[in-house]
Amino acid sequence: LDGDVMRISAVAVRRMAAFGAGPSGWTSRTPRHEVAHSDHLTRGARGSSSSGERVLCPGAVSKNDESRQQQAGQKWFTPLVWIADVVEKLDGGIDLSPAKNELPDEWIEEEEVYRFQYGDFEHGAIVLSGGCFWCCELALQQAGLDTTCGYIGGLTLNPSYGKVASKKSGHVEAVLVTLRPGDDVEAILRTFLSNIDPSDSRGQGPNYGPQYRPAIFYTTESQRVAAEEALARKSDEMGGRVTAVRLRKASRFWIAEEAHQSYYDKNGLDPHTDKPHWLGAFLD
Repeated sequence: LDGDVMRISAVAVRRMAAFGAGPSGWTSRTPRHEVAHSDHLTRGARGSSSSGERVLCPGAVSKNDESRQQQAGQKWFTPLVWIADVVEKLDGGIDLSPAKNELPDEWIEEEEVYRFQYGDFEHGAIVLSGGCFWCCELALQQAGLDTTCGYIGGLTLNPSYGKVASKKSGHVEAVLVTLRPGDDVEAILRTFLSNIDPSDSRGQGPNYGPQYRPAIFYTTESQRVAAEEALARKSDEMGGRVTAVRLRKASRFWIAEEAHQSYYDKNGLDPHTDKPHWLGAFLD
């Protein structure tokens, strides 16, 4: 089969499985605990051993309703996930190759980047990308973290939302977490990995493209080690499958436009109902 046809088929199957197996609008091969209200969210990112619960943008409902719907839906749509697995394998599996105009790690002067940017943070920082940064930031904020939306990883200077959306900048939408006393990097990584589909290398949820690929951008060697261990644990939870989350050196972080910061809170939107993700294109 033609490679493009196979890739499109895999995306279509994933979306059918995701939207059919439950109301969440996401797909995953591991058991998920998705909740509808922020008062149920984990606060484990601040030094707790909790692994965290998922915060999903589209279509979340109450836990009991979701459980009943998933039990019924899984019987019908589990075969679609199997088909997606087969299509992925025929297509070459998870794609971890660099995106167009992505900044190569070997070009990053790690000490210089840290000294002139991340070194300004008293207790350090880590950058995480996993789909739409509105959703990713919300999940991390509701875990009690200090966050900033922005762009990272590409060659394009002074990126804007529009440039990144063009898929030609090399950047991904990402969230910078400013670490504070008591913040546990391992717990932050658990929360992050619990709020994305770590098996999808082409994007997250309804958002597909190089700017939505999941990645962990480390700023210190200890963060790199912690990320490797977190990804290994996640792989074990997935039955030994390779995760699609890339581990990269943190390059310069470009802060996104003010309209994108704390987007859901700022606009009074409910992230647990379906919202048109394309609205952000008009905010550039």
